[in-house]
Amino acid sequence: MNNENEPPVITDIEQAERQQQPTEQQLSEIGLFAKYRRAFSLLIIAALVIAMVLIAALYSDKIAAFLAGGQFHDWLDNNIWKARLVFVGIVFLQVLVAVIPGEFVEVAAGYSFGAWEGMLLCMTGMALASALILALVRRYGVYLAEAFVSRERLEAVTFINKRKYLNWTVFIIFLIPGTPKDIFTYFIGLTKMRIPVFLLISTAARIPSIITSTWGGSAVMLEDYRLALLIFAVTAVVSAIGIFIYRFIYKKNRLIKK
Repeated sequence: MNNENEPPVITDIEQAERQQQPTEQQLSEIGLFAKYRRAFSLLIIAALVIAMVLIAALYSDKIAAFLAGGQFHDWLDNNIWKARLVFVGIVFLQVLVAVIPGEFVEVAAGYSFGAWEGMLLCMTGMALASALILALVRRYGVYLAEAFVSRERLEAVTFINKRKYLNWTVFIIFLIPGTPKDIFTYFIGLTKMRIPVFLLISTAARIPSIITSTWGGSAVMLEDYRLALLIFAVTAVVSAIGIFIYRFIYKKNRLIKK
């Protein structure tokens, strides 16, 4: 017998709408999310671009000396907790807003903190952000998910929600580089999977992808550019294969839905 508190198995988005009816207040709150998300994202992008241009124009020489002369890592060593908390916050925001590709943040983690510590910091920020996303989707249902991800894209990933194979499917999807993990994270909030179980599976599955990026960043920091180039080249090839596999499954599932 199923637990009454267990989230329902969602086989299509219309079913989710029927089973997860939010209150008028929740719909109003979701409307604000949807209304201002794009504006907020564009504002962040514009602010980042302007900040980088100004910093590059005004302080390029000092920044180059700061990074090349070892002062950057001296600062990290002198601000152990502050530097790490700030970086976890950056990863957290990157997952929520998805303005900066995650790979760039992971490479920066490796350059700043080394391969293994950088990986742990990335995993921490990702787990915290994923937990918040799932909690919000569980509270507001498919209406919130659609404020961030289109219905068509959500419908295309409903194939993963098979009660018998859900855990293994999620593990494989998060293991393969190039898959749109943000979409899957929002959809998982509509499934029966418990948040702690999802965090454990997705975090473990992300390890190979994250460690290759942080390892490449660490190689750059150590000025082992040949190793860094090799790591990034192999990662790019594997990611391209992962994207191809996902697109094949995505298109196949869309045809089945039609």
